[in-house]
Amino acid sequence: MRQGINTKCPKRDDNYNTPPEAFDLIFSYIPRDKKVWCPFYNNGDLSIPKDIDVIHENKDFFAYVPEKWDYIVDNPPYSIKKQIFERCLSLGKPFALLVPFDSLERQYVSSMLKHNDFTVIIPHTRYKFNEMSFTPPFKCVFICVGFNLGRQIIFE
Repeated sequence: MRQGINTKCPKRDDNYNTPPEAFDLIFSYIPRDKKVWCPFYNNGDLSIPKDIDVIHENKDFFAYVPEKWDYIVDNPPYSIKKQIFERCLSLGKPFALLVPFDSLERQYVSSMLKHNDFTVIIPHTRYKFNEMSFTPPFKCVFICVGFNLGRQIIFE
């Protein structure tokens, strides 16, 4: 079993480190005095702005909750994103997940988010994940819940 994920993940090839430019984008929306939990450990690399107070531990996301944190921000394994959205919503704190754009057309995403304050942040570029030898053929977006950004779609 891979380190830093969980026993519910059926695929070995969908857990990648978040690109630094994706972290730069989403952290521009988070106050610097907040503590951020980045739960998806992968290989442990985390390229975030230096002034962010972050929790990034090799723990099972479905079994562990840090003592004190304000936001969840990460790039989850896509094969279990439904379970990850459910878990994030159940924790009741703001979160931002970097997921493929087509996640918005999933029925479970629309049913989970229709009664929540959510924003989709659409980056101007496709992200390249370092573990891939190519840029993926899909665009990723941040689906943010509880950020209170005043708009449902933000183009960056």
